[in-house]
Amino acid sequence: MDFDPRPTKYPFPEKTDGHYIKIKKNDGTVFDENYPYVDRSFGMRFKQFWVRLLLCTIVFPMARIRLGLRIHGRDKLKKHRELLSKGALSCSNHVHYWDYICVMKALRPVKPYVPVWAPNVR
Repeated sequence: MDFDPRPTKYPFPEKTDGHYIKIKKNDGTVFDENYPYVDRSFGMRFKQFWVRLLLCTIVFPMARIRLGLRIHGRDKLKKHRELLSKGALSCSNHVHYWDYICVMKALRPVKPYVPVWAPNVR
């Protein structure tokens, strides 16, 4: 297969700050004040429990060994516990699975929710 400097299957977008692949799909979902943004069903909480157990017993220790993860300044977060109980937003210029795991370790026992563009997690 030859190198194609100007790809034809997925050409570069004219607007470089947009999404690379346009997805045109409308399933009729309306995102208003009645939309259940956080799934609080028993099944979801059950899954979250097992994932959290896996994180605390395997993944967090592995992050410490693999990445040398150390958390400094947790006492500063404790000072703002009341403010953090209302929620927090973290914006990154890049995202890697290990980055999110490190943020979860730093903020625990708070359970973070991650807003994600749906096609990225399918």
